[in-house]
Amino acid sequence: MANSPASKAFKQRLRRLHTVVGLPCALLFYVILFFGILAIFKPYITVWEKPSRHLAIQETGSIDYAKMVDTLLADPDFPRNKIEIQLPGADPTVRIRHAFTERFVFDPSATQRNIDESHKSTFLAFFFKKMHYDALLKQPGRIVYGLGSVAILALIIVGIIQVARMRYPKTDTKPITFFSLWHRRPLLWLSPALLLLVWHGAILNLALISIPPMFSMVADDEKSDFIEVMTPIVRTPAHLVKRDGRSAEMVPIGELMEKAQQLSPDITFTRAYLYHWGDANAQLELRGINPFRPFTHGTSYFPTIILQGVDGSVVKQTEVFDAPWYRVCLDALAFLHLLPDQGAGVRLAVALFLAGGTLGLAYGIFLWLEKQSRAFAREIPFYHWLSKLSLAVTIGVFPATAVAFNLQWLLPMDMDDRIFYQQATFVNVWLATLTWAFFRLNSFTAARELLGIGGLLFLAAPVVHWLASGFSPFAMWQLNMDTILGVDIALILLGALLICTACLLPENKKELPRFFKLQLNKEISA
Repeated sequence: MANSPASKAFKQRLRRLHTVVGLPCALLFYVILFFGILAIFKPYITVWEKPSRHLAIQETGSIDYAKMVDTLLADPDFPRNKIEIQLPGADPTVRIRHAFTERFVFDPSATQRNIDESHKSTFLAFFFKKMHYDALLKQPGRIVYGLGSVAILALIIVGIIQVARMRYPKTDTKPITFFSLWHRRPLLWLSPALLLLVWHGAILNLALISIPPMFSMVADDEKSDFIEVMTPIVRTPAHLVKRDGRSAEMVPIGELMEKAQQLSPDITFTRAYLYHWGDANAQLELRGINPFRPFTHGTSYFPTIILQGVDGSVVKQTEVFDAPWYRVCLDALAFLHLLPDQGAGVRLAVALFLAGGTLGLAYGIFLWLEKQSRAFAREIPFYHWLSKLSLAVTIGVFPATAVAFNLQWLLPMDMDDRIFYQQATFVNVWLATLTWAFFRLNSFTAARELLGIGGLLFLAAPVVHWLASGFSPFAMWQLNMDTILGVDIALILLGALLICTACLLPENKKELPRFFKLQLNKEISA
């Protein structure tokens, strides 16, 4: 029976379990999702943060790749086999490297080398990515995030069972029912994709740490290396080319790329590999993605075309579904989490999806706080340590992140320990928001202030960038620096959204129903 004592006890246990485990996990998952959204746009933030990437966008067909390669091959010690070329995309530069050399970065318009600051003076985009999966704590952080992912998986499943077994008010005339409704709806609608994302996150954080030692215990001595055994399964086998030993004239790399694009018009090529370039048996391999067939490739398998360097004849051509079924399944599992080489449209869609999940988590926290505050009289402000912590985590992260964006261009690029000061300031500002949340008796006032400060700082970040880089928005528009200008516009829109939210947020709890356009019930209006 639905209303039997056993059924009521089961529902009560589910609700208590969901609340006790859900509240700390919701705060952790909020942080993961927040920085996950920033990690989605890592390719664009990476370009925005580096002075050497402030270059005019060049048409792919007009780039003289051969001149760049010849510059490196002029060094007799530079390896000739399997030279990797990363083609321009979000990053306007051409990056050339070998497995045993450093990465060389070229300005496509001038075919000259640039300085790559990725491991020297800039770290912002990668810092946000690290905050997404281990909070810079390395293996302990990954274990915590992994265990949190497992708990979140359980919470999503328990939440689905609760929605299926329990009846909830369908109207939102009270704050508590409004928060309950909009905690359930986004997370229920997005639950299939969230389950896939969280499951893959748990695998990345826990399985990759625990599987290798367990494998070494059960494997024999001949195959005790987990990576060595798994690489042929999850990665395309390396393409092998025999060297002929005779020098030959190569077809220009640009012409080979044009021919490959004609043969595979649906593929967006992202990487090229040169095998024994300059040899009579030289080959060019191009890898890319098919943006019209997502969830099928891009992580362990890539559509490829291989051409002979001397005449451009086709050696091998593979399409998306030429991959084994298990690689298609692996890439489908990892697609939403890694978004391999996807464009701005797909990344924006996934970011909006994550924002919906983040909003559902925030409403879950609001629901718990609203239930706790009902024990207080109307004239007594609700003051709870978890309320202040939630305020600092959910809202305090905005001004801290905005400060990091500003410091990226305020601090001199050649400053010693520049990255340390930037990250330390980020952490201190975030801790300062926690202090401010405890200092302010009225959490609504603290939230309005933190949102307003965060919005102003986000609005200031593009201005600081324009002044420090020397590129105005009009200049970036003229030079087709769409990626960098897009980041500036996104920061402005985010700042404006935070300021508007701060202005609309009620000043006290009595005005909360008006903020959500709700009708006051008798208990609240009394």
